[in-house]
Amino acid sequence: MTHVRRSFAALAIAVAVLLAGATPASAHNVSGVTSTNYLTTLDGLSPETPGITVAVVEKGSRIELTNTNEADVVVLGYEDEPYLRVGPDGVFENQRSPATYLNRDRTGSDSGGENADADAEPDWEQISSGQTARWHDHRIHWMGSDVDRPDERFVVEDRWVIPLRYQGDELEITGQLLWIPGPSPLPWYLLTAALIGLGAVVGLRTWWGKGLAALLGSLILTDVLHLAGILGARAGGPDLAGVGSNLLYSVVAWSVGIAGITMLLKGKRDGLFAAVFSGVLLAVFGGLQDLGVLSHSQVPFAWGEAGARVLVTLSIGLGVGVTVGSVLALWKLGAFAGLTTGGRASPADPAA
Repeated sequence: MTHVRRSFAALAIAVAVLLAGATPASAHNVSGVTSTNYLTTLDGLSPETPGITVAVVEKGSRIELTNTNEADVVVLGYEDEPYLRVGPDGVFENQRSPATYLNRDRTGSDSGGENADADAEPDWEQISSGQTARWHDHRIHWMGSDVDRPDERFVVEDRWVIPLRYQGDELEITGQLLWIPGPSPLPWYLLTAALIGLGAVVGLRTWWGKGLAALLGSLILTDVLHLAGILGARAGGPDLAGVGSNLLYSVVAWSVGIAGITMLLKGKRDGLFAAVFSGVLLAVFGGLQDLGVLSHSQVPFAWGEAGARVLVTLSIGLGVGVTVGSVLALWKLGAFAGLTTGGRASPADPAA
């Protein structure tokens, strides 16, 4: 039993270290935006200008502007200073514009310090060779406190405006900001509980190896699809860096989980330890950190809000279910007997 206790202790320490290194900011999301009840809509470009198109992308996280004309269009910042320049030579960002720094995160925490001066001569730096710019703009999302009517749908901002200049003309991108109440998470919680119960039942059966292997395989597939849906929701193509440290946790969990499946199919008890490790990681980083999608109306996900809710529910339910089922199987096999018998020998165990 000594090697079992050591294995279990090592497993617990490894999981604790991984959990300690994680923060909510590393949760699966698109461009740093998690689920929300705010909906940013687009009225369009006024006046309409041939060759210039605009769109709201990633559930209002960013605005997208494409200019295929031979002349540049300039996006103005919060003090009407030149902020972005989009044209045939590419996309350029003014390093003296306060918007360059304020738009780096959703809270506008970086003022730019001495580098930012709206009255200074623009210092253009090329950030793309294409003719499409995508940027986070605080004018298209809510910067205030929580709303006072959370259960009602209403207009938060009747008209937001982003000013542009093109060949001496003043243009505007306009839209609205709405509050859309989210759904009840109760049905998803019930499904989660059912999946956890399924894992517990499987762990207590004589065929625990094959049963838990099937559940663990389903969990890994769920996390792969979840990650793909998150990456696919990003305008302009996937950005692995935008997923954060969760990608590392997922890869580790997949690797350990696949090894665990191989052992579980052979009825080896060590596969249960691997299943616990993988189950905990994927339940936390693939599910619990995205728990908000169950109760919010706007979710940045390639296959829609319903798809995100299904996969998050499966991640939590299967992850916790595999963990509970594996622990129950270990208990049934006498793996914890030494913890209560002072280290006395336990009944014969399956091959390790």
